[in-house]
This record gives sequence, C-alpha cells and structure tokens, in this order.
Amino acid sequence: MKKTMTRFLSLALALCMIFTGSTLVSATDAPTSPDEKIDGTFLFDVLRISHIEWDQVATSNGNRAWNDYFDTTEEDPAYRVWVENTGDHSFTVYVKRGSASSDDIMSGPHTVAPGDQICLDYSTDNKGNKPGRRWVVINPIGGNDFEAHVRVRIAPSTGELG
Repeated sequence: MKKTMTRFLSLALALCMIFTGSTLVSATDAPTSPDEKIDGTFLFDVLRISHIEWDQVATSNGNRAWNDYFDTTEEDPAYRVWVENTGDHSFTVYVKRGSASSDDIMSGPHTVAPGDQICLDYSTDNKGNKPGRRWVVINPIGGNDFEAHVRVRIAPSTGELG
C-alpha cells in the first residue's frame, strides 16, 4: 500500500510539473557515479522506482576487510553495486550471498585500481539465486590501506536501475 501511494504521489507531482510548464535543472555538473544521473532533479527521475539502499565510504588500514549488507526482495530483486576506488592502493571487491565470510560468491573478485570504478548489475530469481541478504566485501591487497565510495541501488527490474 505504501509503495502504491508513493508511486501515485510521484506521478501526480510529475504531471503537475508538466502542466505548469515547470522545468528542473540539475545542480550537479559531471556525475561521478551512474546513480547521480538518476538521483538528480530531472523531471522523469521522479518516476523512477529504484532507490539507493545505502551510500557510504569504505576504509581499511590494510589489516582487515570492509563489508556491509543489503537485502533483496521479491518486489525489488534487481540490484546495482557501484564501487569507486578513492584511495592510493588497489583492492578486490566481492558480492556474496548469506554472510560476509560466505563461499557463496555472486560476483568477484574484481580488482579496482586507484581512481577506477566498477558497476555490477544483478537480479535475483526464485530458483537458485533467491532474494535475500547480499554482502559487499572489499579486501585489501598486500596489506595496503584503502578508501572507496560504495553505493547500492535496488529496483523491481534491472531496466529500472538506471
């Protein structure tokens, strides 16, 4: 019920803007991630159903991995994991199912060099890749410290991820 009401209000707002001739301008110059393009103030962004689950900085002194989780559901089975290396050393990225220490790897290892980024889009199903908890795990390479910008977006389909 809450999703239906939110979608209705978003659609109503968008229609009001169209009929009043309002135009919106993006406050950002050059986007630094795929999500900034769809989280801006463009008219049809209001109609987008996907949403950012979390957006944070990941750091490590090189002695430990960094990890955090998000949940996929039957309503929002598609997800995007975007990671940008903002530090001075390379690291590896995994997406896992179940727990951070799980051997059930959905994706990875992906090595991300300083200044580079990676964008991984996936969708769960009700067969072998069921909705549930997913973990983003970043491991240091060679005991080096790292810093990254990590964002997770979920949506009803991969087409709505952006």
